[in-house]
Amino acid sequence: MTRPRDKEEIFLSVCRVLETKRLFLDENLSLDTLASEVMSNRTYVTKAISMKSLSFAQLVNSMRARYAIDYIMREDCRDVNLVEIAEESGFASVRTMNRYIKQSTGVSACALRYRLYGPGRTRAQPL
Repeated sequence: MTRPRDKEEIFLSVCRVLETKRLFLDENLSLDTLASEVMSNRTYVTKAISMKSLSFAQLVNSMRARYAIDYIMREDCRDVNLVEIAEESGFASVRTMNRYIKQSTGVSACALRYRLYGPGRTRAQPL
């Protein structure tokens, strides 16, 4: 008989699968799909995520925000509109993307872009 997986092990599996398979970019990602990917069930996955004081949506959207921030900071993407960045990052809307980017950086996606490439700036500059 195999030993049951503990919450920490499940949480690490969740993060690894989300990152390596880039599942967080799927706007329609569900808890059931994620649980299946880590060979667990939704109850155990929810408990593992909640031990970090996060919900499924918070975990996934924080990964999406990091992806969107990296996207915005890429100089070759400086002219891509925010709707497209939100969609590419797995967000259902620019509003949700902005909320999570602001939680991470203290500024909205538009303000972040302005700080990086504002008037007279031709290259990304440190914040």
